[in-house]
Amino acid sequence: MKSLIISTGLLSLSMMMFTNTAHAAECTITGSHKEQSLEQVNEYYKCIRPTLVEKYQSKGEENAVAYTNWKAVQTGPAAPGFHSGRYLMTFVNDIGYDQYVKYESANVNFPIGTYVAKESFKIRKGGKLRPGPLFFMEKVGIEKAPKTDGWWYGGTKTSGAKWNVSQAFCHSCHKNYLFQDAMGYPAPDVRFKK
Repeated sequence: MKSLIISTGLLSLSMMMFTNTAHAAECTITGSHKEQSLEQVNEYYKCIRPTLVEKYQSKGEENAVAYTNWKAVQTGPAAPGFHSGRYLMTFVNDIGYDQYVKYESANVNFPIGTYVAKESFKIRKGGKLRPGPLFFMEKVGIEKAPKTDGWWYGGTKTSGAKWNVSQAFCHSCHKNYLFQDAMGYPAPDVRFKK
């Protein structure tokens, strides 16, 4: 199956907001998430994304405002898995983008200042899409975050409030990817093709 390709890795927020003013309540599907093609999931994402951005940015949280200027590092939302079975769409700032889209699996070292944001949503029973939190990672260096191998974890709730997550909890999973500098990449079927 072909995925919706996002030109140059950027999502044009203004275009999506202009062409699709649907709200999450109007974004419905049929069947379970296991029955959805990549094309269908991309269409659901286009429907729910304006709602996600509106919710994340409703209180002006700095990272929630900044991430819409970062680049997408995948062609569409990755299938549910980690992050409590949510679909995830990942964005990375300019500092870490080139390293990220290599999707390397050995001797990876992201530059300090790399920011990663993951939008999230779920498909609920009855076919309704439910917004999830916005997850963040920032490479701050081993001196500032020795217990989490140089990474800081955070998030924004769907209320727009800053979410102070447990560093140990987040890193308990990410430490399984230390060979990739603690980065868990999207599933291969939504990675940019080289």
